[in-house]
Amino acid sequence: MIGVSTAMNFWARLGILVVVLVLFCFGAAQVFGRYPEWLEHKKIIAGSLAGVGTLFWLISKVHSGNVDTAAKVNPIMTFGFCGIILATCGGAVAKITTISQFVDSPQIVQRFGGVTRGWGQVFQRSPRTYARSRNDPKGPLRIQGIFYRENSPSAIINGQTVVVGDRVGPARVVAIERQSVTVEIAEQRKVLTL
Repeated sequence: MIGVSTAMNFWARLGILVVVLVLFCFGAAQVFGRYPEWLEHKKIIAGSLAGVGTLFWLISKVHSGNVDTAAKVNPIMTFGFCGIILATCGGAVAKITTISQFVDSPQIVQRFGGVTRGWGQVFQRSPRTYARSRNDPKGPLRIQGIFYRENSPSAIINGQTVVVGDRVGPARVVAIERQSVTVEIAEQRKVLTL
C-alpha cells in the first residue's frame, strides 16, 4: 500500500510539474516579448527563482528531519515540492527566448539541399527568392518590429532582423530608436517609423 501511494504521488507530482512548467514558460515568453528590456535581467530573475526554490527545498528537508516518521502523511503538494517547481521555473527562465528571436536567430538554422537558412525563411521562401529579398527588397522599406535595448537595439525591416550597421538592400541602418529606425540610402538619411 505504501509503494502504490508513493508511485501515485510521484506521477501526480510529475504531471503537476510539467503542466506548471509549460504554463510558466508560455507566460514568461509572452512577458519577455511584451517587455524586451527585461531580457537583460533574465539571469537575475532565473537565479532568484532558482535560489528561492532551493531555499524552500532545503527548509523542507530540515523540517522533515524533525518530524516523527511514523506520523508522516505523504501529501502531493509539499513545501519542498513547491521549491522544486520554483527552481525548475528559474532554470526555464534562463533558457527562454521570445518567439520572434527564435525564428530570426542566426544560430537556429536548418539545412535543406545544401542551403542554410533561418527557420523563418525555411517555410516562407525558396533560396533564390530569399537571397533576392535580402539584397534587393521590392517596394518601400517597412518596419515590422523594434526590439529596443540600450546596448544592442535591433529591428525587423522587410522581414530581416538588423542592427546598426547592417544593410537591407541598398539601405544601411544608421540608428535604432524606440519608435523609429534611421537608414541611409545613397548618402541620404530617411527615418522609418512604426
